[in-house]
Amino acid sequence: MVWFHNLSMRRKLAVGFGTLQIVMIGLGIFSLVRLARVNSAVVEVVTDRVPSIQALGGLKYDTSSVRRAELSYLLAVEEGRVHAPGHG
Repeated sequence: MVWFHNLSMRRKLAVGFGTLQIVMIGLGIFSLVRLARVNSAVVEVVTDRVPSIQALGGLKYDTSSVRRAELSYLLAVEEGRVHAPGHG
């Protein structure tokens, strides 16, 4: 470290800011690499998983529709508005 103490103030500042600049460039490159990984994960989720989740949502809606229809039918049979099959 003796060489650093022998430098002028101008050169010490240049070395300090140069080092800081190199660290910032390294951090920027690291961030870009990590963002690329995050982007690929997001693309995978959107293209592979979201359509299946949407299909499950449609299936849930269809199941609810069938349940409502069955309930309406059972209530109608109970009130005598509709004859149940096999009960003449």
